[in-house]
Amino acid sequence: MHEGSIARGIIEVVEREAQELTEVLKVRVRIGKLHAVVPDALTFFFDVMKQGKLKNAVLEIEEVPVKGKCNRCGKEFEINEPLFLCPLCGSGDVEIKQGQEMHVVCIEGRKEDGDGKNKGS
Repeated sequence: MHEGSIARGIIEVVEREAQELTEVLKVRVRIGKLHAVVPDALTFFFDVMKQGKLKNAVLEIEEVPVKGKCNRCGKEFEINEPLFLCPLCGSGDVEIKQGQEMHVVCIEGRKEDGDGKNKGS
C-alpha cells in the first residue's frame, strides 16, 4: 500500500512547516482521485506513525474528483471511469485539469506564548 509512504510524507511536511507549534491538532490534505488513495488506509497509517507534537492530530482528507477538458470541442467534464473520453464528441484528446493534486492545505495547532501558555493557531 502506498498510503504508508504518503502518510510519512504528510508527517514530514507538517513537522517542517509547523516548527513554531507545540501541538498539532488537525491536518487537512487535498488528494486527487488519480492517486488512488484509500482514505481509511491513509488515516490508519497517519494515526500509527504520528508522534510527538502530532500525537493528537486528526487527519482530514478532501478527495478531489478528476476533471478534464476536451481539446477538440472544449467541453469540461468530470471523469468517473478509467476511459478518458469526451462525453460530448467522444474524442480521446483530453487534458486532465484536476485530480492529480496532493497537498497539505491546512495545519491547525497550538503554540506556547512566552509565559508557557498555549494559544490557538
